[in-house]
Amino acid sequence: MLITAEALLDRIDRMCPQDGAVASARGNPPDPMSTAQILVLAQDLPPVRELLEDRIDAAISFLQEQQQQDGRWVREGDDWHTSISAWAVLGLSLFEASSAQSIAAGAAWLTERQIPDGGFSQSDVVREPNTYSTSCAVAALSMTDDAAGPVSDGLGWLARCQDSAGGFGDSYSVTSGSDPSLTAYVAHALSRLPSDTTTPLIDRCAAFIAASQRPSGAWQAWYEDTDSTEGTAASLRVLLRSPDKYAHQIQSGFEFLHKTVDLDTLENWIVVSLAYPFLGDTVGKLAG
Repeated sequence: MLITAEALLDRIDRMCPQDGAVASARGNPPDPMSTAQILVLAQDLPPVRELLEDRIDAAISFLQEQQQQDGRWVREGDDWHTSISAWAVLGLSLFEASSAQSIAAGAAWLTERQIPDGGFSQSDVVREPNTYSTSCAVAALSMTDDAAGPVSDGLGWLARCQDSAGGFGDSYSVTSGSDPSLTAYVAHALSRLPSDTTTPLIDRCAAFIAASQRPSGAWQAWYEDTDSTEGTAASLRVLLRSPDKYAHQIQSGFEFLHKTVDLDTLENWIVVSLAYPFLGDTVGKLAG
């Protein structure tokens, strides 16, 4: 089906209740990560912020209420506490006026998850660093005070992990080697930092993503070795930073999504990924 801005905004409207607490998918309980991702989306995309304006304060209150005593955030059945907490810190940091104490406590907990080589562990139990946890933590901490050292060390760890083609991989991916969706997640997270420190790394991510496109116009995702809506949306989000350079790949990616996506059947977290390419500044020129 053709994906329109109106249809996408309607889907976002339906997945965001008035109490501000968002779930990752229908039937799941609301959780901090999904709620924080909606706050970040609202800050990044004016149409979403206008749509959800009356629910933003409720979402902030939900995040504050869900914070654990030690500063972290958790969600049921998920031990990725670092990335969950990083999303919460990032979401609150974008609306900082009412959240200073929560942000400070979350940032302190995140900083404690950094290991000596600069990476961030998945949680306080799973101590090995990985690309997703590290990129999320770096993005969140970059929004806070007194975190220049951890941010710099995290960037250094990521730079050392980037392969010669510009990609990132990790042990939790279903395929070996670098993966375009993981690479896109890193690039998207680091796009919040000053460009002079991140542009070379992000540019190399984009080159890897462009070279990884499938003949169908799609990209795979870290959890499925097939044409993926999530992998394609995440990849387009990065390539749209350079629309002229990657015009062919972008157009092919949009064509794949238009042909294959049914908005009503998607999980909420994938709808968030789709919102960036379809509601961003370049949508009028490239998504039609």
